[in-house]
Amino acid sequence: MLLTIAGFDPSSGAGLTRDLLVFDHYGLEGLSVCTAITVQNEIDFKSVEWVSEALIIQQVNILFDLYEIEYVKIGLIENMDVLQTIIEQLRSLNKEIKIIWDPILSASAGFNFHDDLKLSSSFIDQFYLVTPNLEEAINLQIIDSDKNVLIKPQHAHILIKTFHENKSQVEDLLIGIDQEKVFSINKIKGASIHGSGCRISSAILANLFLNSTLDKSIKEGKNYLSKKISKKI
Repeated sequence: MLLTIAGFDPSSGAGLTRDLLVFDHYGLEGLSVCTAITVQNEIDFKSVEWVSEALIIQQVNILFDLYEIEYVKIGLIENMDVLQTIIEQLRSLNKEIKIIWDPILSASAGFNFHDDLKLSSSFIDQFYLVTPNLEEAINLQIIDSDKNVLIKPQHAHILIKTFHENKSQVEDLLIGIDQEKVFSINKIKGASIHGSGCRISSAILANLFLNSTLDKSIKEGKNYLSKKISKKI
């Protein structure tokens, strides 16, 4: 079973409802835990109200009481302390659980959730995959402003979305154990979509659940997002 732990977006462009829609696209039913209530639409962000850490854990626990959960995506969280508590609880309930964390530092409409966060390789190694975009990767000090890699995980993988782009292509960089790999896709000129990070990370999770390899899951996630932007699906 898949689980998304994320914020609620009334427009369903991002957050847990969008994750569930992506799971459904792949014929999968997902579970959800709410971490925040946002007041937003695709172009405007008004406010956020955080769900307490205790209530988040209660939501997690009652789902594990009934379901065998193997794959989890974590999106919007209040702070690193809450995130660490969630990770520890998930691992106490399933030591083999695979967790994707999609760091959300700001809303596409311009609201900043977090500033001046710094990650360590040991923190990242708690996840299976972390999926920041280029700006988030710099802010989290995974890479520097010249795109030099500062953190090389020992167990996890880091996918930096839109690491490089030119007139025709967009490239994502996957940093793994002693390796780096580039995933390219044709650029759709002038196109963007609300919740793109949520969409690609949940598509990757769905494909991992369907027993695809990480490389194939990333390629499918990128193709899914590209088609969605092109309004083909």
